[in-house]
Amino acid sequence: MNKASRILIYFFFPVLVVCMSSAQPPAIQWDSTFQGEGGINYANDVCETFDGGFVLTGQIVLNPEDDPQMVLIKADSAGNQVWSRTFTGTGFHGGAGYSVVETDEHGFLIAGTVDQAGFTFAVVKADSTGAEEWRRGYDNSSHAIKIRQTSDGGFIATGGDFNVTLLKGDEQGNEVWRQDLGGFDTNIGRDVHQTSDGGYIILAYTDGYGQGYKLIKTDSLGVEEWSQVYGTPGTEIPASMLITNDGDYVLCGYGWNGDDDYDILLIKTDSAGNTLWSRYLGGAYGQIAGDIDHTETGGYIICGYEWNGALVLKTDADGNELWTETYFDGGSAEGHGIKQVSDGGYIIAGATNAWGYSSSDILLMRLDNEPLVSISLQPHDLPIQIPAAGGSFTFDAMSLNTFTESMSGQAWTVVELPSGRDYIGPELYRTRLMFEPGIRIDRTDIEQVVPAFAPAGTYVYKARVGFYPDVIYAQDSFEFEKLTNESR
Repeated sequence: MNKASRILIYFFFPVLVVCMSSAQPPAIQWDSTFQGEGGINYANDVCETFDGGFVLTGQIVLNPEDDPQMVLIKADSAGNQVWSRTFTGTGFHGGAGYSVVETDEHGFLIAGTVDQAGFTFAVVKADSTGAEEWRRGYDNSSHAIKIRQTSDGGFIATGGDFNVTLLKGDEQGNEVWRQDLGGFDTNIGRDVHQTSDGGYIILAYTDGYGQGYKLIKTDSLGVEEWSQVYGTPGTEIPASMLITNDGDYVLCGYGWNGDDDYDILLIKTDSAGNTLWSRYLGGAYGQIAGDIDHTETGGYIICGYEWNGALVLKTDADGNELWTETYFDGGSAEGHGIKQVSDGGYIIAGATNAWGYSSSDILLMRLDNEPLVSISLQPHDLPIQIPAAGGSFTFDAMSLNTFTESMSGQAWTVVELPSGRDYIGPELYRTRLMFEPGIRIDRTDIEQVVPAFAPAGTYVYKARVGFYPDVIYAQDSFEFEKLTNESR
């Protein structure tokens, strides 16, 4: 056995134990900004298009002397602008897009508001190039906040001003029917979905019991079947909702946490509106929720903002927080819309340079794919410097399965020598692993011995998960230094 191999006998990866814990947030893959001519510019919603690009809607200022306009921007898969369209004209001067959906024929439906002697509940239909096909302004007293295509090829839209507006339109934008729901208190529709029975479920804001979440279930003609209010006499502001595979509802927004601040408030109900669980989520600073989407791992991804940047938070299927990250930390960014991308990762639309809203730019941000299996090494007492006579250091190690199914694989270690060569050999740790969903394999306070005869220099200690030796799902590493006799 040569000397290099003899050195590596002393590097080991002790037996691991199983516990529950959190994954690591993904990094920014790219971000793009779209600027107006000064003023307040922002995106409210984003969706992935059939060609792997993205389309977003919001408002843009084209002339500092004019009102902001409803805007639709198409970007490619790398965030480069393909085209941008604004929707202006007689009776359509000023406004914003709040929601966008790609239709079955790859056109777009945009819901928003326009300034037309008051706020107008507006829907615009554009083709795949963003060219306008038709526009409709349905009244002068409410806002259109959310739109979704219905199973008959038409659309359902909700919003409101004092009552929840629920409007059914056909493929040409003609009003089929309209319902105003909510009662005597202020009620504004924030999101709507078509349900499996052909009816609709609406998430609304209400001030009838403090400020809270309200679910309204209707039949196929928009006639109310039941409603339920959630929250406390304090302040809870809804943002968006999902229907789960089993027909339950997940409501997302933010609420007063009782500690002088706002947190993300996630509520799950059954199909009859009965609360299954409720979670306050977030960190030390106040968090405002913008949007929520399903993840491929069976949980939920939420975007929003806090005082120092754009907030993205992931939970499991039970609403337990897996990770939280602030992007553009200190850069005054906000996340307003989020979707899981078909090939993994997340796309977020919002605003940047948004402090005080005296001016801001439209933000589109793509986060990296999350590995289905992650591994993390956490060394203690950095920097690690081993005396020439030898010594040891300690670290923690974990590997997590973020997928909803069991996964098999292997874990092994690699040592990069001071020469730069990776050593992989039988003396190093290698074992087969079976990951249950949401479980991490974890060990803390691992002591690693470094012998006296190890050459001086910088080493990189690596741990990998995958299939030995070439298929690597995830890797993490840290450095340590072996000192010379002359080192002080």
